[in-house]
Amino acid sequence: MAPALRIPGTVILALAFGAALAACKGGTDTPDAGPDTPVVIHPDFGPQDPGPPDPGTPRDTPTDPGKDAKDSGVKDPGEDPGDDPGVDDPGGDPGDFDPGAEDPGSSDPGCTATCDGKECGTACGKSCGNCETTHGTGWYCLVGECKCDPKCTLKTCGDDGCGGSCGTCPGGVACNSGGTCDTTGPCKRTTSITCQNQSADAYNGSTANNGNVLNVWPSTCDSAKTPGPEKVFAFYADQSGTVTFTLTGQQSWLDLYLIEGSTCDTSGCTQHSHNTVTLNAVQGTIYWIAVDASIVNAQFGPSLAIDCSWYTPTTDP
Repeated sequence: MAPALRIPGTVILALAFGAALAACKGGTDTPDAGPDTPVVIHPDFGPQDPGPPDPGTPRDTPTDPGKDAKDSGVKDPGEDPGDDPGVDDPGGDPGDFDPGAEDPGSSDPGCTATCDGKECGTACGKSCGNCETTHGTGWYCLVGECKCDPKCTLKTCGDDGCGGSCGTCPGGVACNSGGTCDTTGPCKRTTSITCQNQSADAYNGSTANNGNVLNVWPSTCDSAKTPGPEKVFAFYADQSGTVTFTLTGQQSWLDLYLIEGSTCDTSGCTQHSHNTVTLNAVQGTIYWIAVDASIVNAQFGPSLAIDCSWYTPTTDP
């Protein structure tokens, strides 16, 4: 006996549906001549039709994993660029101008414009005084007090610039404009010169051994006033003869003075010249030639030339 044919239910239903459909048409079927041969219908398990690829919505690119599946990766044109293109704020408050009282000089509402304990400077914009107006030139304000630094350098008398004094001159001697006493000497510093040692040579001066004690000269020397410093040369005549002293390269405020006598003092002045003095020297006598300045605090190094052309140097036996 042949094994029974097993037809799936879906096939049987399809055949039945077909037969019913034919009957409905009213046609005449040809009689089946023989027994029906069983039909074996095998289900189709062939490969799945892949069909065309679904383009779908493009996914995010690997370089932009943060966007969703529908994000094309293009920058959202609606994004706020961040810069506000609005109108610049001018910054000034256009509020009403207050035409009230003038500001006293301080923004501190607790500032009090008082000068108690102050003689100069300002307090909350208020002036407490000016030192130069009150005391004179040279005064200045320091922490509300007027100060002044005395100026007595190279001065022995007279005003110190602060209303005080740099000193007084003894014996009623006058104080000159340079702040020194109008003294006549005696000389304090001298440089020795002779014909033998410096015949016809120049003494290129330096400011060494300068003094400032010869300030007032007698009428024999034009009653000159020399408040500046002086340089004095002590000339010893080892032979008798005419000696000429000439000041070279001198300034207009320098002059020559010849002093004769036992003491180097202005009272012994016998000659005064801007350039040259000539002396009839007597052997064994000392004379003083002073180069003196008529201005205060002069700095100079006079050059003094000596002419002893007649002189014969002595030699040891």
